[in-house]
Amino acid sequence: MITIVGLGVGKGDLTLDAMAALTGGARVLLRTARTPAAELLREKGVPFTSLDEIYERMEDYDQVNAAIARAVITAAEEGDAVFGVLGGAGLMDASVKAVQCAARQKGIKVRVIPGVGLYERAAGMAGGLENACILAAIDVEGALIDVRRPLVVCEITNRLLASGCKLRLLEYYPAQWRAFLDGEEIALEELDRKEGYDHLTSLVVPPLELMEAERYDFHHLEEIVSRLRAPGGCPWDREQTHRSMKADLIEEAWEVLDAIDSDDPYRLADELGDLLLHVAMHACIGEEHGDFDARDVLFAVCNKMITRHPHVFADAEANTSEEVLRAWDKIKMGEKSLGTVTEAMRDIPRSYPALMRAAKVQKKARNVGFDWDDPRQAMDKVAEEVEEVLAVMDQPERFGEEAGDLLFAVVNVCRLMKAPPELALDGATEKFIRRFSYIEEQAGKRGQALEAMSLKQMDALWDEAKALERKKA
Repeated sequence: MITIVGLGVGKGDLTLDAMAALTGGARVLLRTARTPAAELLREKGVPFTSLDEIYERMEDYDQVNAAIARAVITAAEEGDAVFGVLGGAGLMDASVKAVQCAARQKGIKVRVIPGVGLYERAAGMAGGLENACILAAIDVEGALIDVRRPLVVCEITNRLLASGCKLRLLEYYPAQWRAFLDGEEIALEELDRKEGYDHLTSLVVPPLELMEAERYDFHHLEEIVSRLRAPGGCPWDREQTHRSMKADLIEEAWEVLDAIDSDDPYRLADELGDLLLHVAMHACIGEEHGDFDARDVLFAVCNKMITRHPHVFADAEANTSEEVLRAWDKIKMGEKSLGTVTEAMRDIPRSYPALMRAAKVQKKARNVGFDWDDPRQAMDKVAEEVEEVLAVMDQPERFGEEAGDLLFAVVNVCRLMKAPPELALDGATEKFIRRFSYIEEQAGKRGQALEAMSLKQMDALWDEAKALERKKA
């Protein structure tokens, strides 16, 4: 039998069950003798074996825990053994996990006697720590910190580790935020100024309220949106629905595209924030109606990314972007129970801009081989459609249909040339505005009103603007 005992943090933390196990005659092994519990056992004349030397000769924690497990198992094969660990003997302790795993493999029974852990001791220091996050200091660097919850950092064993924790925590908390280091209140920026550190040193960081935070995460955004939509919040935000926000969502998406074109990273970050606000608003509205919440949104996108990238998260292969897109479409059709290519085409939202929707429909046809091999072949189709448009210039009732065919044919050429038609047309519109601006500016310099100028005069200025652009290019 192996009995795993939580030694607690202080001398008075050993429970009656723990003392009974430690003094019951079984061989006692302590993960470390640098603990008040070891001093108590010495005072009572209880023999024990310290495993501190394992820490000193091993290179990493995985090796340490494996060696500890071997030592405990060896003792247990000769008779009952007691393994004493710092704190409460919970599953956070990697050495406890290693011993339990090794014992299962050997068929050795294990029981656990919990003690007063670092968490309970820290809770006493801070007057309660409901919903707290508990981390070993060595794990703080890679952890995602939720400042809305109390944080307990245990085993701050040296000044260097304390300094690393401080730098990481100051990414989330104000430098002057009050915390408790071994029960003493400090400013968080003072975390690495203590006289001495050891495996018992722990830090308690109280939660931050929204208005106290200097940095924010998605949870804060959720809280802000909830407060805006709550009674007494913002009248405009409370009135919004999924439908009422459609137009604004489209505008925000286009503003993100404009920010990308500006090559201004700060502007892009700002516009992406506006777009993320819409995600939070729709998630909040969904939660209010009992339909879905932000966790459902996050689950949906994470699950989609994993299942649609089997070449990354499973054993499928995709060596080119073309192969990735074909696999993506195939998986998507399966998820949505789309049995035919036509159904996949109809699944493309009609709310898309018309040029974008046309390009996506054409890509679905391309996936089954219904496409031109060369953009020049598609250009021949454009010329054919131009002739058909010319043929119906005196038939207004047919013109719209034939003009649509011409636009569709032009989209085909843009797609084959890898020039997104929506962006191509947007660029052409921007170019038109720029050249028209030159016409208007030059007319003003000559004292001419645009309305009084002939088309020929304006066209001549247009050609000047075009020549100047080419010269600059």
